[in-house]
Amino acid sequence: KPEPAPGWSGGDTGIADALLEQGYALAGSAYASNGWAVADGVKAAEDLYAYFKDTIGDPYRTIVWGDSLGGLITQTIAEKHPEWVDGAAPLCGAVAGVVPNMNLALDVSYATKTLLYPEMKLTGYTSYEESVKTWEEAVTRVVAAASDTAGGGTAKVLTIAAIVDAPGRTKTFDGSTIESRVKGTVEALATAIGYATFARYDLEQRFGGNPSSNEDVDYTERVSAEEKSLIDSVTAGATAANTAKLQAGQRVPSDQAALDKALAEGG
Repeated sequence: KPEPAPGWSGGDTGIADALLEQGYALAGSAYASNGWAVADGVKAAEDLYAYFKDTIGDPYRTIVWGDSLGGLITQTIAEKHPEWVDGAAPLCGAVAGVVPNMNLALDVSYATKTLLYPEMKLTGYTSYEESVKTWEEAVTRVVAAASDTAGGGTAKVLTIAAIVDAPGRTKTFDGSTIESRVKGTVEALATAIGYATFARYDLEQRFGGNPSSNEDVDYTERVSAEEKSLIDSVTAGATAANTAKLQAGQRVPSDQAALDKALAEGG
């Protein structure tokens, strides 16, 4: 088999090694740019397939896969090239597209701002550094609130999670107890707030403005009966109080030109 690519030994190669032992050939690509680079990712895969054919040979079967944004890229490649894609595995893919994903990320940051971090900036970051600092402070507030059961902070964190169906079970926390579930929720929200801040900065630079909005969202409808029961068991009446604040908060409109560009690019 060919010499491994630079960086091969830097990660977990268990699955790749098993596939190679079974006779599969593996090839991977990087994108020309970072961020929501769906078009770049698709082109990289097309170029990689052409390179493989030209330098190695025609594959018997071609299976494409990727996770997260790579899942959306995987799906797009499969839809675009049925003539050479025989199978696809989009793993935890952001297959709804950029606008629905960023609308949901906005819900997380909006709820964090409304319930925990009033001075939080939601859109229009002037630099990547500003967006990262906002993320760090937001996560700090979420972590602090999560342990404030008596003061209603835990219920607020659970409310934020409920409106976006954030998981309370993660690789780190199994959610078997309320403490474990809250910790898993915090971990999930930290990731989501990252999308809402430093990922948003990249997207707004890419699209020339904010493509997401929460103007028409009814947050009272986002909390299920089971979620309400959990939240109110921590702090009585918290679901109604917290969702009322979310309903009354200042909503965020999208920039129409940025929205149009995002939709045109597969949003």
